[in-house]
Amino acid sequence: MKRFFQHFFCGLLSFALFFILFFIADLSVILSGLSGVVLFFICSSFLTSGNESSEQEINSPSDSNVESALSYGFQKLEAIEKKSFGIENESVRTKVGRIYNLGQKILDDIKENPDDFYAARQFFNYYLDATHSILEKYVSLQENRQFLEIADESFRKTEALLDTVEVAYQKQLEKLFEDDVMNLDTELKVLAKTIKTEGF
Repeated sequence: MKRFFQHFFCGLLSFALFFILFFIADLSVILSGLSGVVLFFICSSFLTSGNESSEQEINSPSDSNVESALSYGFQKLEAIEKKSFGIENESVRTKVGRIYNLGQKILDDIKENPDDFYAARQFFNYYLDATHSILEKYVSLQENRQFLEIADESFRKTEALLDTVEVAYQKQLEKLFEDDVMNLDTELKVLAKTIKTEGF
């Protein structure tokens, strides 16, 4: 879809150039058309190469990327820990504490073994944000419980999601130490899908 819009954009530029050269500059239709085609290919080539370098930059396990991801990860975990302080239910607070500790172990492993960064991309790209969002919803429900008729059901669903998150963190940690990466990848994707169905 992104590539389609890029080509569409280049097409508009090419047509604009053709229009200017043919109708305003009064060049021949052939020269105007060729200029438009050349501009289209230059534009497409530029945007495509820009995307490829961008994707390479995101996926490359370079030291700077690992350091940036770790910095983000530790900040997100700190925010998760702070959110947990506002949870009244002790068992849920303890559960979040376990999730936090698993997250710390994951980040510590990547800090010591930067090559493991590839295997933890889903953790950085999805699970940290999802965990924080789930806790935000939980604390919000807790603060407005007396005004919401569906609060109890929402609490149960959110607590069940935290169980799923804990399993996902545990699987991610295992993924960093196990050779059977393919199977764990599948399990993590299934767990992510479970959380996403609840809107996170």
